[in-house]
Amino acid sequence: MRSILSIVVLYLSTSVAAAPKGKRAVICPEGFRNVVFNGPANDEPNWPGRFNDIQQYGVDNWIGFTMDPNGAADAAMNAGQMRLVMEPSQIPAAVSLVSGQAGELAPKYLAIFNEPDLTFTGTPLTSAADAAAAVQPLLAAYTTTQFISPAPAYSWSSYLPDFFANCQCEAQFPIIAMHLYQKDPTKAISMIQDVHNQFPTKHIWLTEIAPASDPAQGCMLDPAGVIDWMNTVLSWAAQSGYVDKVFWNSGEYGTIYPDNPTLCNPSLTNMDSTPTDLLLNYARLCLSEATS
Repeated sequence: MRSILSIVVLYLSTSVAAAPKGKRAVICPEGFRNVVFNGPANDEPNWPGRFNDIQQYGVDNWIGFTMDPNGAADAAMNAGQMRLVMEPSQIPAAVSLVSGQAGELAPKYLAIFNEPDLTFTGTPLTSAADAAAAVQPLLAAYTTTQFISPAPAYSWSSYLPDFFANCQCEAQFPIIAMHLYQKDPTKAISMIQDVHNQFPTKHIWLTEIAPASDPAQGCMLDPAGVIDWMNTVLSWAAQSGYVDKVFWNSGEYGTIYPDNPTLCNPSLTNMDSTPTDLLLNYARLCLSEATS
């Protein structure tokens, strides 16, 4: 276990003492820096302790592709998990969770539906109308949980407006979830602004963000380029006044190009769970975090 002194030294060495290269560290919203863990994380060393290690670098929460606790007996990891209802069949379990009937306290937040507009055959996984109908029992539950909107795969689509038009429930979703993969930082910022213009009274959470998640997206950034992308986009987001949280993808080690692992690599940790330069930069991004 680290001593209090060593943790203080670590914090000072990764935050105030050194701002991201070429950028001024900014004051971030409370709980601004978070991570995504994908399925391969379960097979990498130091799971679930990897999240505990990452937390020492200013990371607050993590999101995966599950509504169930995913940290086994790791209380810190379970406490840091942002629960996610993947698709409509999980709504009954979600109702039990948010109403306190699942043997645990209702979560503060619950994300609803992951990329329901994603299409492999020309048809969305869940249409906006079907998603709106499926979510009704959850919206009727007595709960203090705040709901996070469906996160479309294509933020520029009409999916969310169509979903809200069908469910007549926009007021029950104070937070808009957005997935963002765009190699050009200027275009990435513009895409966030477009979502804000669509929902100007809402908070935005970037529940997946990185320059790319797939080789087809054509990201050719070297490690310094990925760091610069992070600094540019996330520093802007922290000061936007409406982006409250970002979830960098990914917390585990995962390459975009397995044959060229240094190209557009978004990993915050190495395979052995040690921090990458990108995680060290993430730690330095915020000079401090505002408190609510």
